[in-house]
Amino acid sequence: MAQKRGYDEFMQSMKSLLEFGKHSDFKITCGDKTWDVHKAIVCSQSDFLDAATRFGGKETTEGVIDLSNDDPDVVGCMIQFMYEVDYQLPSDSDPGPWWIRVDWKKYGNSLHPNMLIPGRSKRAWDMASWTISSKHMATLAEKHPSLKDRFQFKVIKLDNNFNSVAIMRSVNELQAQWKKDTPDSYMPPINHRDAIIHANVYAIADKYGLLGLKQMAAFKFEESLKLLPAGEEFFEAITVAFTTTPDADTTLRNIIAKHIYEDKMIYGLYEELDESMKTTPGLSYHVWKYEWSMMDG
Repeated sequence: MAQKRGYDEFMQSMKSLLEFGKHSDFKITCGDKTWDVHKAIVCSQSDFLDAATRFGGKETTEGVIDLSNDDPDVVGCMIQFMYEVDYQLPSDSDPGPWWIRVDWKKYGNSLHPNMLIPGRSKRAWDMASWTISSKHMATLAEKHPSLKDRFQFKVIKLDNNFNSVAIMRSVNELQAQWKKDTPDSYMPPINHRDAIIHANVYAIADKYGLLGLKQMAAFKFEESLKLLPAGEEFFEAITVAFTTTPDADTTLRNIIAKHIYEDKMIYGLYEELDESMKTTPGLSYHVWKYEWSMMDG
């Protein structure tokens, strides 16, 4: 108990150092953002920053380094990690739920054992549900109190019981309304760009040599894909992962290959995935390699 309290107090003091810049002896700038940091903390974790402060130009003479070639929000995640051994996105403080989706591996097996739902229909339902969830979640929760029993990891999953069928009918009605509404009235769930950000954090961690941040970003990236449908943001995250890290670094590539393999089992080879596999260098190979490993054993 005392040990945990001591750890919490230490982490709070580290957070305070970054927040208020007390005793700062170095600045990191990116775009219109500036962080007052401490060389003992940031340079001890990054050989790049260490070399810049000792052998650079204004990095040495003025005590400032400009990282304007990087994204300010991603740089902010990197710096937060250096002080807190973690980084947070806005979605982390949002309790959810964000999305109602169907567990297609279970749905229909007992209610309609002979029902065959085409993969394109499954994906269309999941994508439409993603679009309407943030606007109509409160309405659905009021109409179906049992929804809260299905809330897990910020997603509500529907399976093969009769309550799920009733909820799906309600979602279908809202989807019909969505098609008549103006698109701007539907804001995407708060986590819609999380996977993209985590992929960029992974890339910046590789660039500046922060192994611990790479490992954390990879974990967060994989978790974020579980909360993201196979839509525009998903394919943007694929592009980031395959174009911002060296070909030899397969960590994110393998995570994506596994995710696509599992999605193909549900949705099949839909048009957007087919196009991405044609145009993203190396994607087809990694998906094929993962599929082969599953067949081999």
